[in-house]
Amino acid sequence: MSGTVALCADEMTLRTPQSLGLDDVALEGIGWLETFTSGSELRSAMTAGQDFEEVWIVSSQDVPGVNLVAALRRDGFTGPVMMVTSDLGGSCRSRAASAGVTEVEDPEGFTRRFAVELRRRARMDEAADAFSKGPGASLSGNPRKEGRTVASAEPARERKGSGLLMTVASGSGGVGKSAVAACLAAQMAQHGARVLLLDCDLQFGMLPRAFGQEAPLTFEEMLPGTAKLDKLAKRTKAGEVALVGAPAWLERSESLAGSVPDLASAATAQFDIVIADLGADWSDMHAALLEMASCTLFLMDQRSGSIRACQHALELCQRLGIAAGTFSFALNHCSKTASFIPADVSCALGGVSVQELSDGGPEVDELSSLGAVKELAASTNPFARSIEKLAATLFPAWVEASEADAGMKDGFATFWGFGRSRRGRRRNRRDEPFVIRSGMPHSEAANGGSEPGEPGLTRGHRTEQRASGRHGREVRA
Repeated sequence: MSGTVALCADEMTLRTPQSLGLDDVALEGIGWLETFTSGSELRSAMTAGQDFEEVWIVSSQDVPGVNLVAALRRDGFTGPVMMVTSDLGGSCRSRAASAGVTEVEDPEGFTRRFAVELRRRARMDEAADAFSKGPGASLSGNPRKEGRTVASAEPARERKGSGLLMTVASGSGGVGKSAVAACLAAQMAQHGARVLLLDCDLQFGMLPRAFGQEAPLTFEEMLPGTAKLDKLAKRTKAGEVALVGAPAWLERSESLAGSVPDLASAATAQFDIVIADLGADWSDMHAALLEMASCTLFLMDQRSGSIRACQHALELCQRLGIAAGTFSFALNHCSKTASFIPADVSCALGGVSVQELSDGGPEVDELSSLGAVKELAASTNPFARSIEKLAATLFPAWVEASEADAGMKDGFATFWGFGRSRRGRRRNRRDEPFVIRSGMPHSEAANGGSEPGEPGLTRGHRTEQRASGRHGREVRA
């Protein structure tokens, strides 16, 4: 859970929070909030070793707000500081920035920020409470623990609050969010997760097409109640992807948007991983989903406008008070001739870690448009392999558990002398090509080779790769 927030305001303001727009709010009953009436009292608490995540300064009985901020910075406080004032002019902002103020808000903005923080803390408390009642699964959302699968404990859908909600967002359209979300969902299913993919681009979402679904479930069908969500969860097995598509009627998207966060929250109790692909046009739905998400992937491409739009989106998240600790960043369409590399984007965003997604070429769009995103996720396409690395970063416990299970199966087969699968044998012998020498009858090749000293089927790195063509012409393999 997040740390404590210090609120400094005079006695009259604390007795009447309605003056700040906080109707029906009892400040003394909020566990994560500690109030102070003077700057000296707040500084004394910090000197005594009390740690605060943030400091909100509305007013003080002994020192102006800007001077209090400067004193806190001199005392060594490095966390965010928000100052509330009715004067939002350039002079006030300049003095606040010089003193070390992180954010300046008017009373109305403070009211919105307080409401957002209340909702965020309430969701975190609910998640912690649900997790404490579970069967002991790890915080990463991985149902495997100490080598045991879900089946050895209880079904995943019966473990309330065990799922993870991931959102895929961007500041602009056309960066490849849908391809990333679809490929990531397919790969996590390959790792044994029960995945629900939500197409939250409610106006122009095309995710069902990537999975070849002509008549998918839509938000119009799912939102009236939870009955269909329960049925969808029950028929989705481990290693499968369930999908909820955008509304069939575009004009209904606005009326349905407010209920999407509730559906996503309910789905985390039914599925292992819930991935929400957000549209480019930001709304209240975006803010609500980002607040409750376990992780958020901000995606950019090689356009400078895409990077700038991501900066704008991050600034909005900061103003809304959305915690940035769950944010991850990725740069799409990377190649040797690309305009930007992850290091460039990292510098533009203030030093954050940015993951590289390789350019997969036209094959990505072709397979997605043909409904073959599962084949794309399992292929050797550079984009798919980049998503595989991204999955290991976002869901390390799931990937490690899946690889451990695969390793146990390979070890069991090898121990008992069965060797590896045919696919594994082909993979390991890829660098040892078959060589067919001219003059060898097809029947000999089918029988596995010829006697020593005769031309025939051999294997090895140093053997010349030659074959006889249809008309006796020598053909290099």
